[in-house]
Amino acid sequence: MKGKNRLILLIFGTLAVIGFCFRWTFVYKFDPVYWENFYYTSQWNIPNSQRVIGDEGVYRYIGYRRVNGENPFNVDYWVPPMGKFFYGLSAKYLSNPYWTSWGWYLLLLIAIYGISKSWWAVLILMTNPLIVSQIGLTMLDLPQAVMLAGQIYFILSGNYVLSGLFLGLMMGIKIGYFGPVIVVIGTCYLWKRTKSFIEVIKYLIAVPLGYTLSYFCYFAVHPNPIPWIRLHEKIITFWKNSGASPNPINTVGYILINKYNQVLEGGRVWMSAREWTLLLPISLCITFKELWSKNDKQKYLSLVAMGWIILCLLIDFWPRYLISVVPVLTIVTVNFFEKHKQWLWVILLMNLWGLRAVLNPTLEPEIRQVERSIKYKTYKEIYQMGSSSFKMRFKEEGYGTNLDWEKMKIIYKKENNKWVISDIYNPNGMERYATIVNPVRSRQLWKDKSLAPIAAQYGAIKNNGLMATWLLQNDVLVDKELVNKIKSFDENQELGIFIEVSKDLAYKSRVYYPTETEWYSPKAVFLSAYEIGDRKKLIDRMMTNFKNTFGYFPKSAGAWWIDSFSQQYLENKYGVRSFLICADQRTTDKYGIWGQWWGYPYIPSPSNILIPGESNSVVIQ
Repeated sequence: MKGKNRLILLIFGTLAVIGFCFRWTFVYKFDPVYWENFYYTSQWNIPNSQRVIGDEGVYRYIGYRRVNGENPFNVDYWVPPMGKFFYGLSAKYLSNPYWTSWGWYLLLLIAIYGISKSWWAVLILMTNPLIVSQIGLTMLDLPQAVMLAGQIYFILSGNYVLSGLFLGLMMGIKIGYFGPVIVVIGTCYLWKRTKSFIEVIKYLIAVPLGYTLSYFCYFAVHPNPIPWIRLHEKIITFWKNSGASPNPINTVGYILINKYNQVLEGGRVWMSAREWTLLLPISLCITFKELWSKNDKQKYLSLVAMGWIILCLLIDFWPRYLISVVPVLTIVTVNFFEKHKQWLWVILLMNLWGLRAVLNPTLEPEIRQVERSIKYKTYKEIYQMGSSSFKMRFKEEGYGTNLDWEKMKIIYKKENNKWVISDIYNPNGMERYATIVNPVRSRQLWKDKSLAPIAAQYGAIKNNGLMATWLLQNDVLVDKELVNKIKSFDENQELGIFIEVSKDLAYKSRVYYPTETEWYSPKAVFLSAYEIGDRKKLIDRMMTNFKNTFGYFPKSAGAWWIDSFSQQYLENKYGVRSFLICADQRTTDKYGIWGQWWGYPYIPSPSNILIPGESNSVVIQ
């Protein structure tokens, strides 16, 4: 029991580590406009287009189209719709298709435990680099693996109808090339186990029913099955004319020594995959031996695995084609070493060693992508690779077309453990910028209480064709004359909120105000002088008053000092994206700020506004 508890703790600990390393998948935002533009200007629609979209990009976008009612036979019809549909669901309703990837991954682990009743099988599968890599992709191999695992679970459990349905669903995820062999193996196993024609017939009927069910998004709009059957001629014609040629050496070479020959940049080259581990050749040898096992379950699993691998020999192989059968190989291997757990530890360590490259990705793929985009002038893909701060500083429309790329320096960084572009600049001819920010306090604090000071200030900015940000203190919002003047500013002027607490703001927010001190004292004017609950009340009052006055929440905020809690509250609740704070000063205004990231815009840490981190906003000083 202690050993079992340790394994369970290890499984959850491993899952936490994997989730942390793939944390970028939790914050990804699907942009349907970009993906529509990408798809319709890609090689799938424009012959010889250099905007080459990969399968995972196609699947997430076409899935989004499916959810919005697109006929599965209109676009990307050669691949069945069900897997893409689920990616589209999370793309549309969660703005993130990677939640579906996580769902398939977790469902696969559950299914494998249901088949094997072994925590070792779960642990070894969940650390397999080939399986884990799929979390960061929107491919169809992982859902195909889930459906195959469901088919195996139900046939071993004696529920042959559900087994057939899951096999049909598997054939509705990707093209059903592997399905017939699994049907034959399943039929033989079922007959040996039951000797019942009725059970075999129910199983065989359930398979096409499952496949039909996978087209539910088609039948929801077109209930007549006759056109659906006829439209399959398009699928058959496409694959007959695909031009793909089998290369058995690819499958054997990849499994045994991690070498296979595939297309890269228009030509075929020998390559290796970072997700390969020694588990593949070891499990292949064990599976071959278990074909003669006296244990019917072990023999059935081995036949499924070997049948799948043999079919891979007959097609133009990619490593991901083995993803569906890796769980089967894992169970066979774990069963084989059931009485020799030390070998399972060895296999686990091999998995973890191979997992390093997946959990700690290198920069090379991004560099290749950027080099290709520069070569073919597909600058939209470079922009999409930008960090959150990069996208705040630059506009996507037309980006890169006016840059001398031979002179540009590209700076990369990791954001949520994913390599992104943080900056692109010409080190020999850097442009310099100044950000004009004008804090506006209540006229009660002005020497000249007329509108002349702000009119002169705005006039100087407008006459020079400049843009500026005007940060308004809350007390300004009740000054109708001043507000009307500010509303007359041109569209080049941005309005934000000046985060200073006044006696009137505190009173209306039902927060105690220290009247015994000067208004400009840090004990009164800064949010950090108040309890967290009171800070929320003050911010909510300021932001509500601003929206009631101008019709929207501001995207910029500033003060001589903003604490990290208030910065995060403004960012997360109200979508504030830029903050102004005071630069380093020793004792000016009777208080000091010292040791911060001085004089340069930066993304702040959520826990400390003075140092760089991974917020979704930028700080200037």
